[in-house]
Amino acid sequence: MLSSSLAKKNESRRNLRNRGPKLPLHFAFGQGSGVPLAFFLSLRPTSRIASPGGEMDYQVDLDPTHSVIRLTISAECVTLECAEDVHRFLSRFTSRGGPYAAIYDLSAAKNTTISTEAVRDLAHRRPSIPVGRPHVVVGKTPVIYGLARVFQMCREAQGEVFEVVHSLEEAYDLVGVRAEDFTERLFPKEMAA
Repeated sequence: MLSSSLAKKNESRRNLRNRGPKLPLHFAFGQGSGVPLAFFLSLRPTSRIASPGGEMDYQVDLDPTHSVIRLTISAECVTLECAEDVHRFLSRFTSRGGPYAAIYDLSAAKNTTISTEAVRDLAHRRPSIPVGRPHVVVGKTPVIYGLARVFQMCREAQGEVFEVVHSLEEAYDLVGVRAEDFTERLFPKEMAA
């Protein structure tokens, strides 16, 4: 009886392995991990990614007069999860209005876990903020600036205009706004602009 049960489990695992891409399976919870499965099951899903200090990794502000969205990344290391979260939020917001110009302020970011290939993939997606108005990325460190340039080249190959600069002041000049024009906090809502 035990061998029959084991055979069924092995057959089930083989069936799962034959579906889709082969990804490594890691058990982080449950027996042998040191973390009880009950703890994992008690976790609530979240739509926001928090940094270790408990603050949000990004904020989004709007200049309603000039219709400009400013994304400010506050994390020192930009992750793919943060990029995905930002993309989802901006896509939802911009689906209800616009057209918007955009400033992506990554000046606080010193590093990233996002690969060059992932940046290319992100650049070939439907933009989270539709193009037609200026889009400017601010990157101070060489790695962030360089990956922003990769993104820019991919976008320009699609016929879109996308600028990359070293300072927020340059971005404001290119878009034609000032810092004090951003009077409406879009995310996180509980914090005043």
